[in-house]
Amino acid sequence: MQTYRTDPPDTADGRAIPPRTGAIPAAATITHDDDDLFARPPRSALKPSQQLTRITCRVCERTAMVPIGHPALLCHECMADLDMTRGYVARGTDAVLSRMDQALAEWREMLDFSPAKDAWTKVEAAMIAVAEKRATQAALDATWAKRKAEGGALAELLIAYECYAATTDQCGVELNRWHRAQAEINAAWLATDI
Repeated sequence: MQTYRTDPPDTADGRAIPPRTGAIPAAATITHDDDDLFARPPRSALKPSQQLTRITCRVCERTAMVPIGHPALLCHECMADLDMTRGYVARGTDAVLSRMDQALAEWREMLDFSPAKDAWTKVEAAMIAVAEKRATQAALDATWAKRKAEGGALAELLIAYECYAATTDQCGVELNRWHRAQAEINAAWLATDI
């Protein structure tokens, strides 16, 4: 327990009354009670291996407290068995790649059997022109919305492509997560004694 001592004491029991501003009086010294159960050494007295920091595990996405010198952004459970963790990440990566393959197969099937397949080549050419900066995204978006509003086979292809693109974008986000997890597993494995 910290007490403020001043010369002379301001109260009968020897404790000073701190000013209302929250500042410690100029003549005060802070003494520490060795029997205080909640006392802890100052952070500067701790060794770096004893200082803890909060991380989010790259594999299970749980928060954990780890030492500052921890070799990877992995919680203790994921660090305990790196082979099992690596297998978990591999299964997650495979599942995402399977979803991407399925989405691509469904898109190609929709395109192959669509009566607007020939019109799709013009749409592809317009997307390439935007990517090469020969056309603007705003012009493509306006034409895209107009063709969707007209309905018909081309509108169905445009909607199907939007679904395909959304699925692959989401899969890309998930793949990035799994790749970050794998990088942390690799870092942890390199830091272990062989």
